[in-house]
Amino acid sequence: MDLTQNPNDTECICSDLQHQDYSFSYAWHVILRFTTFNYITIIILLPSISVFGVVSNIVNIFIYSRKRMRCSSNTYLLFLSCSDFLVILSGLFIFWIDSARSYIPELSRAPYTTVYVLPFGYMAQTCSIYFTVAAAVDCYVNICWKNLSTNYCTISRARTINTYIIISSIIYNSLRFPQFNLRNCLHSGSKEIIVEICPTALFFAVNTIYNVYMYMVLMTLLPFFFLSVLNTIIVFSSKSQEISK
Repeated sequence: MDLTQNPNDTECICSDLQHQDYSFSYAWHVILRFTTFNYITIIILLPSISVFGVVSNIVNIFIYSRKRMRCSSNTYLLFLSCSDFLVILSGLFIFWIDSARSYIPELSRAPYTTVYVLPFGYMAQTCSIYFTVAAAVDCYVNICWKNLSTNYCTISRARTINTYIIISSIIYNSLRFPQFNLRNCLHSGSKEIIVEICPTALFFAVNTIYNVYMYMVLMTLLPFFFLSVLNTIIVFSSKSQEISK
């Protein structure tokens, strides 16, 4: 990729772009060839499952926000439901719209939404992961350290921790905004001007460390380790308490 090229140029310079996705004739070729699986999966199943997830999280938000349901653990679950709701909503924009534009020509300008929604999706995903970890810590303290649970397992403490998680998520994922930009591209087949997402110089500078290693550690390995250890301790502690009774 030539990073010195004018971003307003109408020549597509991203060599890995699948230009065929934007050809109307190719779209129909794909439909005729893979209609049974791809069309049903992308156009029907994906949004249907997303709608089910959105509705489920709305129900969860309603339940956990009731006054009689208020406690520290439910506070984490309330925030988790909100972040999961945003994850699904952003995923619907990112994955469904981006995939469906091969079948629906009216969605050809989908990159306009994708390039801006993607960082917010990562923010919501980060929040969901660490809300889950925070809820596990709350459960651990409540079961294994009952003498500390009175001061730690409170609604105000849960809200404070969740606020810190949200702020940290926004700061950490804000670097994703300048990693991509929108570029007018000339489709080689149809000679039409299309809009595509292209990586910036920042993406190539931080990709390996930020998008690969840091993501793997902070979003996968570290949370999985904490959850595995905490849940194991909680299970054994609960069993030992039952035996002692």
